Amino acid sequence: MIVIKRELKCYFYQLVATDDIVSRINNYMKNLSPENHINSETIDKYSYYIINDYEARDNYVLFTIAKVNTDEDIKIDDIKSQKRDIVHKEETQGLATDAQFLYDFKNGILIQRRGQGLTNIDELRRFIACKLNIGFTYLNFALIKDKKGIEKLNEMNQVHDLIFKVALPKNLSLFADDVKDIEAGIELAKKLEADSIEMRVRGMKLDKGGIKNLFGILKSYKDNEAMGLDKLSIYGDNEIIDLVTHKLNYYKVLIVEELTNKIIYDFLEEAYITRWDDLSAYQVG
Repeated sequence: MIVIKRELKCYFYQLVATDDIVSRINNYMKNLSPENHINSETIDKYSYYIINDYEARDNYVLFTIAKVNTDEDIKIDDIKSQKRDIVHKEETQGLATDAQFLYDFKNGILIQRRGQGLTNIDELRRFIACKLNIGFTYLNFALIKDKKGIEKLNEMNQVHDLIFKVALPKNLSLFADDVKDIEAGIELAKKLEADSIEMRVRGMKLDKGGIKNLFGILKSYKDNEAMGLDKLSIYGDNEIIDLVTHKLNYYKVLIVEELTNKIIYDFLEEAYITRWDDLSAYQVG
């Protein structure tokens, strides 16, 4: 088999609800068992169910939620004949995507593997609410913030990617001389009638001092309300730092033949252990 480079990223959340609902959710997660069949739940146009491969630990459980679209046709294309066939399926069958989570049922901490099209936090809230027969507005998962962004940037061995997104300012002359290249990109976006522009800078070893200077310049414009700064993410070998939203995350690049649930579970456990210094502030008791 061909090995493929895979990027894995996860975010961390704290369960926010009344003590009674927190206790009910924690007990539900704690008692997940492969012996117990869990019914699917249909929310809007998708159906969701917990795949029977969860792994329980003393304080947390690893689980996968499948998101299934039973309405859409399954199409198979032949690139040689350039013909397309629609596969016959039952009404209960459809294409699925899997989203993996780690839930610490002792402290109400959730770790979500990020990925396009996977079960998101809002969908997870609705799924849990269905299982407990409560309104989904009575529970929430709040993002846990990273309070050590600049410190972690200083500790990075090397930075290979920088991504930032800005809302387009009305005054194109507001930029300092040392960021005129950004202004050129904004001028182009203005001509295309865009609302924002996202830039990516890539290199073997980007200058950390220059990144901090750029952040200071962009932040000053943001603080003066001259321009919206929506994102400034810094990528290292096994680290992503977001200096704007300060989302606590964990990031890793893997070279694997197949991205299995076991590999993703190992990644989530590694994230949980590695970020424990940040998460320990959310311990209960």
